[in-house]
Amino acid sequence: MKKLLFVLAFFAELLIFSAQAYWAKPEDSFFIADFIKQDIDVSSDGTAKYVIEEQYEIANEEGRRIAAGYAMQYTENREQLKLISAKTIVNGKEYNLSEEMVEDKPLASAQHGFDQKRQLMLSFPHASIGAKIYLKYTVKVKPIINGFFAEDLLRDQGHYGLVKKIDINLVSALPLYIKINDPKNSLIVKQNADNSSLNISLRKPLQNQLIFEPKNSRLDNEKLTWVSVSTVNNYADYGKFFARRYESVMEQELPPLFENILSEAQKKNDEIEQINYVISSLIERIHYMGDWRSVEGSFFPRDLAKIATIGAADCKEFSVIVGAILRKLGFEVHAALIARGVDDHRLYGMPSADFNHAFLYAKGKTGDVYWLDPTNYVAMAQGMFEDIAGKRALILDPQNPRLEQTAEINPQSAIRVIDEEIAIEDNKILTVTGKISWHGEEAVQIHVNGLHYTKDMMKDILFYGLAEEHLPKKDILAFSGLNIGGRIVKDLAAEYKYRQHNKLLHTNISSGMVISIRAINDLVSRMDRQEGDLLIGSPRTLTRSIVFKGKKITKPENLNREINSPWADVKSICYHEKDDTVLKLQIVIKQRIITANELVSDRYEAFRADLLRYFNNMAVIF
Repeated sequence: MKKLLFVLAFFAELLIFSAQAYWAKPEDSFFIADFIKQDIDVSSDGTAKYVIEEQYEIANEEGRRIAAGYAMQYTENREQLKLISAKTIVNGKEYNLSEEMVEDKPLASAQHGFDQKRQLMLSFPHASIGAKIYLKYTVKVKPIINGFFAEDLLRDQGHYGLVKKIDINLVSALPLYIKINDPKNSLIVKQNADNSSLNISLRKPLQNQLIFEPKNSRLDNEKLTWVSVSTVNNYADYGKFFARRYESVMEQELPPLFENILSEAQKKNDEIEQINYVISSLIERIHYMGDWRSVEGSFFPRDLAKIATIGAADCKEFSVIVGAILRKLGFEVHAALIARGVDDHRLYGMPSADFNHAFLYAKGKTGDVYWLDPTNYVAMAQGMFEDIAGKRALILDPQNPRLEQTAEINPQSAIRVIDEEIAIEDNKILTVTGKISWHGEEAVQIHVNGLHYTKDMMKDILFYGLAEEHLPKKDILAFSGLNIGGRIVKDLAAEYKYRQHNKLLHTNISSGMVISIRAINDLVSRMDRQEGDLLIGSPRTLTRSIVFKGKKITKPENLNREINSPWADVKSICYHEKDDTVLKLQIVIKQRIITANELVSDRYEAFRADLLRYFNNMAVIF
């Protein structure tokens, strides 16, 4: 069942000045749940009927705000939601919601696809702190595929406050596989012998709420309390539900629009050239637009002829088109499912709808494997897009559906290089002359920006990034390069020259300059008692060389430093070259996360301390 959601925006951009993150205490609750009761009946075709009854006490002002506009969203083509009762209880007196306090209506489709979302909005009267809100409703959910059911129970409970009592009863006509994760020993789970029913209650109150966790934290699901159930116990069996349907579309005859792309691709000799030509040509001819107004449209691709006729496709359909063409070019190709996103998503629990994106697994005639996502604005068979890299993907091979790890970005191929000369006039004006180049995956976003913005806009974005301030036009002295052109990712470069005022430090000895290394912030931004892993970005290499013209600083060797770790290597070298001083910096991000356990290790503590001491506030005194 697709989760019924609170529509919340609390603390989204809250500035947090606390030095400590922590698991919430009862007094941190927005709501305190007196009880949550769910009766779930699963039929033999996978249809699930839920009867849900809940009562919450409003604990603070944020709880009042939510109760004033309590919203639940559902998908009309799969879910039928019926409100039975809703009321506020104040000092024992009940206030039922009148018709004008209840609204159930369609939501507008998102810009990238048609859907059938609806929202039930409830405004509870007299929603004061200490009041209780009571809610009872039913939901009927159609299965994705006949005979399949999966649900993650409890995962959404306790995130907004303390839960005192839970009573979940699930009865299924289909045998269930069950996985229990109870790190706080909060649950009592009873199952019958044939796993056709279970009951979940609480041994003690439950609260899954984190306070002051940093924005770049990713909490491992193993630290949360949940019970996962499914009618299949491995992803190979889950993949079988989808593989045949994807294969049947991929084997269809190519419409003329796609046949023309194939004909041109056959003229290319190199595998990477062929793939990039197919994907970039398809992006030019077909735009992204999904149609999820039916269950079929939400989970399975339309026929190739239909896609060609309407000139629009979503990720499933882009994938089967490219797959169909590549097969005719001699590639082994299968659609694949993945949880797309730049965080380090890990599959957990029993097989369910853990994936949000379709893309392609392809193997060339030489045995090289390519992970291809045709829904981007650009094509890059020679590299990995960061939102599908280093993740487990379900390959929809009908003969052997399986989970495989996608390739991670190689930091030796994703490189950004900045070479600069800085001349200082009258100890107050900097003239910066430089060249910046982007290689491999580091060039992707520059290509995408180039498709959306004019060259003048790109120039302004670049100068802002380099100077870390908006420069007046008179101080932008030269700019050339950045010739993007086309949708196939290639290495890019630009040359520039600009002037800056009042950027030097005024010290008791002489003028100086702070050397800003923004990537360091991601490596050191751990909070005390942080529970989640630290996301530090995709693997990449960032190199910067600065020549201070006509300046020979004292003791340049004091800036020589090399810090190595499993997560990143950071290095600086400083020396004199004739009358100049040269400073070279390099950061190699080697993996995208530092785990929560690693964050409290002696090795990370030493690594972090060295970064803060030697790189976080680096300065050159002239």
